[in-house]
Amino acid sequence: MNRRVAVTGLAAGLAAIVAGGGVWLHTRRETAATGIGERRLVRLPGGALANLNTDTEIAWHMGDILEIWVEKGEAAFRLSGGEAGRAILHAATIRAELVAGSYNLRLFDRGPRLAVMTGVAIVSGAGELAQTLRANEVLIGNASGFAKTALSSEDREQADAWQRGEIIFDGMELAAALDEFNRYLTRPIRLADPSIGAVRLGGRFHVDDPAGFLQSLNDGFGIRSRREDAAILLYQQ
Repeated sequence: MNRRVAVTGLAAGLAAIVAGGGVWLHTRRETAATGIGERRLVRLPGGALANLNTDTEIAWHMGDILEIWVEKGEAAFRLSGGEAGRAILHAATIRAELVAGSYNLRLFDRGPRLAVMTGVAIVSGAGELAQTLRANEVLIGNASGFAKTALSSEDREQADAWQRGEIIFDGMELAAALDEFNRYLTRPIRLADPSIGAVRLGGRFHVDDPAGFLQSLNDGFGIRSRREDAAILLYQQ
């Protein structure tokens, strides 16, 4: 009798493990990532597209609705129309319900930044009341919560530019511009002379062509560069 009970219990345990494994397989997330300097277009279930910028990681799962997690970096999402054109986007402290449209999500150290190019996003999280974002609006998150504001033409142009492998500086100080450019470089560009960090830049550059960027600094401002093992150093000639 005890043996029969033991065998029955073992069978039930195995069934539970198998069932549990089935649930795990059902909820398993698919993933995609890029290294530094890479970009990647990923086709998601339901016809959605994810365009991953440099050094980015995302995950997704398709159940009753597509759920997407941005773990690091920056990604642009495009959802098609119809029933498939819905998704839930998770990033840091926010949860956004998306409908058909196009969106750009970037994770900063201070928090997430979600821009709505087209479509509508209902955003909640971080102890805040849900907010509705419409086309040409952006939500900026930080440790104290998040705030909605209008998406500037410059920010929209930047979000479009990186998907073409470009970066745009419109009056940005050199120190801040290097932070942006270095996202794409395995050998970062550093200031050997901090006094030139306030130089303001303008122009459009290709992220795969740091040599062209350095040449522009030399031609326009007399800023020279010196290559070392771990970095490229900038100084005033």
